[in-house]
Amino acid sequence: RQMISYAQNAADKITSTADLVYSQGPPAKVNVKIYIPPGVGNISISGNMINIKIWVNAGYSDIFSFSLANMTGSLPTAEGNYWVSIEAVADGVQISAV
Repeated sequence: RQMISYAQNAADKITSTADLVYSQGPPAKVNVKIYIPPGVGNISISGNMINIKIWVNAGYSDIFSFSLANMTGSLPTAEGNYWVSIEAVADGVQISAV
């Protein structure tokens, strides 16, 4: 249960920051620190959605978070603390681990 909260917090922090830089437009850029909990199998960033697949109780659970911006990029799935760059670009927001 706690791992789901960690994953949701990470996704929400990224999408809320994406909304902020998107509203400001290029070249706005913010770095945020997130924690990826253990058990993450996949993180997909597509359109206005982040989907984190996390292993809980012998099955995968999907965590979703949505942004106003069209997001592109990728994030690591290994457990740990990461700095993530969230940058407004011409067609939306680019997300990448620093």
